[in-house]
Amino acid sequence: MRRSFLIITLAISFLQAGPIQAGQELDIGVYEKELSSQVKGLPPERRFYLYLLAGRELLDWKAYVWARKYFQLAVDQDTQDDKSEAYVKLVHLAYLDQDKALTKKMLGRLDDYWKEREARGHKAHKAQGLEVHYRAWADPENKSAYEAAVKAGSGPALAMDSALHYQLMRSGQYKEALAGLHPGKVIASQSVDLQAEFDLLNILVNKDSRHTLTCEQLWEKFKNSYSYGILICGILKDFQANGKVTPAKLKELDDYFDVFDEDMHFLAEAVKKLSS
Repeated sequence: MRRSFLIITLAISFLQAGPIQAGQELDIGVYEKELSSQVKGLPPERRFYLYLLAGRELLDWKAYVWARKYFQLAVDQDTQDDKSEAYVKLVHLAYLDQDKALTKKMLGRLDDYWKEREARGHKAHKAQGLEVHYRAWADPENKSAYEAAVKAGSGPALAMDSALHYQLMRSGQYKEALAGLHPGKVIASQSVDLQAEFDLLNILVNKDSRHTLTCEQLWEKFKNSYSYGILICGILKDFQANGKVTPAKLKELDDYFDVFDEDMHFLAEAVKKLSS
């Protein structure tokens, strides 16, 4: 539990006062000091997630200069974790500055990163396609490609599909949510979060915990990383082996969603149904 304690302690320091309200000052010095103390001596994988979380929070607070700093620190870490989100957020920040030259530069870095991932054998990340509207904005010549991508089901259309998927899960319509997922695409996504969601739904709907977990390969590779997909996949592996979910691991998952991603807490409630 020491891993989650360190990260939750840091996150609470970010979140203890809730989101920054209009007129409320953000003391970036306090947060930087806390973050610096927490990352000291940590391996790159753990630093990556802490920097990514800091970037997300600072972006939510509209502290764009500082958010850019921590997303950049995240991509600078020497780790095999998927850095797509951090790269896309750097593109988004350049767009918020209405800087077309910088946006194009950040898109170039994003493309280079995805080419590097592909060369290492990784498939398309679930974020691919969501950056196309930035391309259209930064370079009018990309407008037709953007429109074609939307028509083909990427970009905003992909975001809408994702929203429907989570709406179904949130309302407990697990059979319908599972029906909307294509197993081949789930495996090809190289997203441990999506794969863990698919595996969880498969067990809940089909009442069969004997099938091979699609998330297992990525779990074995990144089991020391801190994401809800890694946590859920670990729980599912235990459930396959022992037929039960341990309270300690459920608490760790609850803590993750309480601190980092409260809107996704319905996934923890779905995991709890394994024991019912």
